[in-house]
Amino acid sequence: MISYIKISLKRQYIYLYDKQKNLSLKQSYLDENNEYSFDKSNIIFYDLIKNLNNKEKYIFIKKYIYNFNSSEIARSLKISRQNVYITEKRAIKKIINTFQLNNRTM
Repeated sequence: MISYIKISLKRQYIYLYDKQKNLSLKQSYLDENNEYSFDKSNIIFYDLIKNLNNKEKYIFIKKYIYNFNSSEIARSLKISRQNVYITEKRAIKKIINTFQLNNRTM
């Protein structure tokens, strides 16, 4: 019985250690990207997403600026991955429509 508890504690320690290590790596990655310089491509990106709602903007920024995957975004928003995917596709359609409308007026 004691060996079972010992093994369980060891496994839990390893699991928590790996989880903490991954979190610290993500945190350092975010800290490095926090000093993100605004060049012309960033201005164009933010101009494209200005017509999106807050949830769509959040997903786009996390996915395409900070390179989060759909699972991580879903966890942070407390929604399903499918919902993230659907919202992203809807946002892409909005951006395409906005881009096409802007090109027609030019």
